[in-house]
Amino acid sequence: KKLDNKTAALLRMLERMPITQPDTPSQTNGYHSGIAKTADTTKWVQIDLGKPTQIIALRLIPARPTDFADSPGFGFPLRYKITLSDDENFAKAETLVDHTHADVPNPGAEPIAFRVGKHYRYVRVTATKLWPRTNDYVFALSEMQVFARDAMNAARGAKVTALDSIEAGRWGTRHLVDDFTSRGRLVADADAHVRLAHEVQVSQAGAERR
Repeated sequence: KKLDNKTAALLRMLERMPITQPDTPSQTNGYHSGIAKTADTTKWVQIDLGKPTQIIALRLIPARPTDFADSPGFGFPLRYKITLSDDENFAKAETLVDHTHADVPNPGAEPIAFRVGKHYRYVRVTATKLWPRTNDYVFALSEMQVFARDAMNAARGAKVTALDSIEAGRWGTRHLVDDFTSRGRLVADADAHVRLAHEVQVSQAGAERR
């Protein structure tokens, strides 16, 4: 009960903290995997930070495409994990988050953030149960941010690779790190940290409930 009240209070605070800057419409949607026929299909997307980096926090921002029926949380996987590595093939990796054993709630338009405190070069998000689109299944994210020790987003403009992706229109791997959500330009890094800290607390509370 106390945990639920705390989460509710945090969510009310988040409602008053903008994610994007005003009057900055986005021209991109983000990353979109190839389309699958079944939900239990694995897809992944990863970011190369260019060098081993002290990662303070990681943030996933759900997609909300403007060229599709309005769907906050479009493509956000029902089950997923986040792994870290210094090897681009992830032959050796550390699991940061593992939500592969039970479905997680769709976050809608709300970012999901995690405290990291690790030193790695590559960050990979692997979806193990995909989002139902129409008569098919997909994995999509609007943006992924990786905050380094200097409090800046080290993922901005970084190299992005994926198992597969749609590279057309408003979708593309490069749009995962272009500093835009599907709807607008993200607020400056320096202005994002209070909100980010609250997002981390919400994620931790959710993990405790599970």
